[in-house]
Amino acid sequence: MSLLRKFEKLNLMLGLMVETLRNAWPVLGLFAFLAMLLLILVGNIIFIVEQGTFTVTPEYPDGVYMRSTVDQMRTEVSPYDR
Repeated sequence: MSLLRKFEKLNLMLGLMVETLRNAWPVLGLFAFLAMLLLILVGNIIFIVEQGTFTVTPEYPDGVYMRSTVDQMRTEVSPYDR
């Protein structure tokens, strides 16, 4: 098989791939938009759930975020920083 024949075959496959992506672009764009919305929504939910208060104490002179424990009786240092 000659090199030219291989390039013709590759060109045909590449053209088919480009045509497929061109036809699927509206659906791919909608998927990307919905995925970004989902990421923003989940990020906001995590932020609200993990929200705490920034506290500076002698134990933590640089300050830390404190959050309530599961039983809501005590506070603990949040594992997420800034």
